[in-house]
Amino acid sequence: MPPLPEKARAELEKDNGPLVEEGLKALQKAVEIKPNYSDAMVYLSLTYRERSHLDADKKLHETDIQQANEWVQKALDIRKGVGRRPPQRRRRRELRSLFLAV
Repeated sequence: MPPLPEKARAELEKDNGPLVEEGLKALQKAVEIKPNYSDAMVYLSLTYRERSHLDADKKLHETDIQQANEWVQKALDIRKGVGRRPPQRRRRRELRSLFLAV
């Protein structure tokens, strides 16, 4: 996506910058409370992408895009089951089979 004209970018940052920052803080808190909360991670990714449009500095823009990519990858890993523990029902079944085998 091409960069916004400076006037439009500055106005957008003025109007939406604080809201975007508030959203990032809330989503980071959600992931802090529930580390495997993939929905919050996806929204973090989207919010970082939105914030990248508000950045006047190209390096900040690139950093926000990189963070967005990292968050979406974390969400995908969780949804694929990387680092996920087995569902409760499956663990119960495994425990039951251990007790019945004795």
